[in-house]
Amino acid sequence: MPNKEESDITISVEKPLLTIEEAANYLRLSENEIKQIIHTEQIQLTTAGSFSGVMFPYIKVGEKFYISKNELMVWINETSRERREYTAGTVIQ
Repeated sequence: MPNKEESDITISVEKPLLTIEEAANYLRLSENEIKQIIHTEQIQLTTAGSFSGVMFPYIKVGEKFYISKNELMVWINETSRERREYTAGTVIQ
């Protein structure tokens, strides 16, 4: 029997954008882990002036994050292929 978290969230095939909650469920990460990935990549971009590779595909409207479902697959493929690590506020590529 699915637990409450799994049964409350469904991802529609027609929806191009996911909420951070839906993306977290899909990736089996916490919302905080996703926000940490976004923050870590942004620090890398700001500090170095560039970022090598595909960044986590989000847009922010007010305080809400939305994630492109299509671009999320691109990000997953690239980060997996590179064996990218997000550790202690840094990105290891």
